[in-house]
Amino acid sequence: MRVVYILVAIVIISGWLSFETRKRNRALSQVFLVFALLAAYMLIAAAIGLY
Repeated sequence: MRVVYILVAIVIISGWLSFETRKRNRALSQVFLVFALLAAYMLIAAAIGLY
């Protein structure tokens, strides 16, 4: 299950970074930032063993 969280975090963060580099849609970039933070939290929680 931890592998799934790691893959999701990588996909979300890489997707947010690609939007951030384009700087086309700021609102969408902010949404991806929130999802990236949630993914980072899930990644940390999975590493600790909460999930």
